Amino acid sequence: MPDELANSVLASHVVLTLRLDDTNLCSFPRRARDQHARIDSFLVVACRHISAVSTVLAGEVSRLGHEEQARRLTAEYHALLLALLRAKGRLCGAAQLARTPWHSSWSRVVDQLEALTVLEREAVLVLTAAHAPPTLERLAHRMHRGERSAPTRPHPFIPTRGLIGRFAMTFCSRLDAIWDSVEGRPTTQPAAALVHAA
Repeated sequence: MPDELANSVLASHVVLTLRLDDTNLCSFPRRARDQHARIDSFLVVACRHISAVSTVLAGEVSRLGHEEQARRLTAEYHALLLALLRAKGRLCGAAQLARTPWHSSWSRVVDQLEALTVLEREAVLVLTAAHAPPTLERLAHRMHRGERSAPTRPHPFIPTRGLIGRFAMTFCSRLDAIWDSVEGRPTTQPAAALVHAA
């Protein structure tokens, strides 16, 4: 029986890579609006995936007693959320980030994403060794549900686990949906679902 969790995480990584690669594609002459939309599409998918990682992978690794690995995973997704927050602010013209070069903001996102991807794969190996296929399948479904209902913007300062975390994530997700609707911002499907269309 295939490892559903590993396949789900791999599918998410494939979509994140495709979206990241798409941010480097520009029409000629360069159109700022097209580039903005491509970057924003990546931000949506990345934010949703990170939320699922924080609630499912990090929580499950911690529950198994691998506290150090869970802490490293948590620190890395928090660092990526901060990088995404700065990139989103820079993209939208935040005054306090006006002097920050775009390349500096974006290269930090790329570096943090690569680091998180490595830690996610390590977490999947730990979970695969500890759980039977039916449990891994349940975790994969939780990841998928988490990506579908997660916030579409970076929220690095909210809790993600427990009852308070669930409430905070739901609140932010609904708030993001309202802002996305007001701004006419296209939001995409969860990363794992997108891989089948890619």
